[in-house]
Amino acid sequence: MIRIVAISGSLRQRSSNTELLRAFAAGQRFRFDILMDVGGFRDMHRHRKCTQIMQDYTTAHGFDVPQEIKDAGMTGRYEVAMARAADAQRQIASSVTLGEQAEPTSHYVLPLAYRKRCLFTMDFAEVLYISELRTTEAGHWSYRKIAYEMYQAVADRYPALGSYFRVTDISKPVDLLKR
Repeated sequence: MIRIVAISGSLRQRSSNTELLRAFAAGQRFRFDILMDVGGFRDMHRHRKCTQIMQDYTTAHGFDVPQEIKDAGMTGRYEVAMARAADAQRQIASSVTLGEQAEPTSHYVLPLAYRKRCLFTMDFAEVLYISELRTTEAGHWSYRKIAYEMYQAVADRYPALGSYFRVTDISKPVDLLKR
């Protein structure tokens, strides 16, 4: 019972700028196999307190179609553009002229909507930090979704810890004028 009181007290009393006690930053107990668009991944990748094991950029996992594209009735044109980018990437990757630089150079033509896979391992302090920071309304929809799913995974597996997260519900509409 003493441990629960100590955990509760230290987590509930923190302000939005207070870093968690060192005891919460021990070990790498939490693992997340993440598949997300490269644009959102670039922001998630900035979190250096976690270990990230990344696959190379590829078209193999497909791409995300933003809701705004769907709402505008432009999905077909968008998919054609993405397919053309994938074709260009394959042509550059097989270029004899570029030699051994062909494959890594080819990734620069891929739009950021193509998905990337990465394994993130982190401690409780970092999953709490990422979930709270990256679910705010100011964030991009793609990493807001991933950060919220991280929170949900922890809360489902460890219900007692779920109540300590101060995440923003991503299902609520975002007022872009208040971002």
